[in-house]
Amino acid sequence: GQRLLPMAVSALACLDELARSAGTPLAGGVTLRVGAGDALGRGQLPAALKKVLLQFPGVDVRVVEGPGDRLLDGLQRGEIDLALVTGGPQEHPVASSLSFRLLLNSQVSVLIPRSRKLRGERSVGLQWLSGERLVTLHSGSSFRRFLEKEYAESGFPFRPTVEVGSVSLVRRYVAAGLGIAPVPAVALDTQPVGNGIQVRRLRNVRSIAYYSAVRSGVPIPPPAVALLEYLAE
Repeated sequence: GQRLLPMAVSALACLDELARSAGTPLAGGVTLRVGAGDALGRGQLPAALKKVLLQFPGVDVRVVEGPGDRLLDGLQRGEIDLALVTGGPQEHPVASSLSFRLLLNSQVSVLIPRSRKLRGERSVGLQWLSGERLVTLHSGSSFRRFLEKEYAESGFPFRPTVEVGSVSLVRRYVAAGLGIAPVPAVALDTQPVGNGIQVRRLRNVRSIAYYSAVRSGVPIPPPAVALLEYLAE
C-alpha cells in the first residue's frame, strides 16, 4: 500500500493537469473562472455576473484579479475560463493560442482634487497634466503602459510622483491632494463624483480597448458564454 501511494498521488496530479488543460474546473460543481483587471472589475463585471447568476443560480464564481499578462498566462494554462484584458492580439503577441474579442472602448478621465479651480473646463490635455503631480498605477500595468505610450507619442514627459496598485487607491490619493490621475472612464461608471474629487475628460488621446480572451478550440462553459454576451450589451 505504501509503495502504491506515490503512484496514486502522481496519477491524480496528472488527471488534474489534464482537466486544467481541457478547461475543466477542478472544484466540484459548476464554477465560472474569470480573470479581470481593476477597471472592468469595478462596475462592468459585477453587473454582468449578477445577470449570469440569475440565469445560472447554481454556478459558483471565482474572479482572479491581476495584470493582463498574468491573466493571459493563467488562461493559457487552463486556470481560468476567460480573461478580460486591455489590448488585443497586437499588444499580446505571446498569447498566440488565444482568441480575442473586442468588448468595449473607454475614454480616459482625469481625477482632480476638488480644491483645484478649473474655470469650468470640461476637459484637460496632456500639456496641462505634464505640469501636475501625477498619481498612477504601478509600472507594468496595462493602463500604465497605455499612458506611457500616449505621453511618448505626444512629446510630453511622463513623470509619476505617486504610484499605487489599484484604481481605488488612486482615488484616495487624489482625494488627499497628492496629485491628479488619468484613469479609464469605464472604471468610474459606478463611482459617484464626490469625496474630494472632480472628474474631467482627457482630450486628444486615444480610447483604451478592452478585450475578452479565451483559448482557441477549447469550449467554455455556458455561464462563461452568457457572461460574454452580457458584457457586450
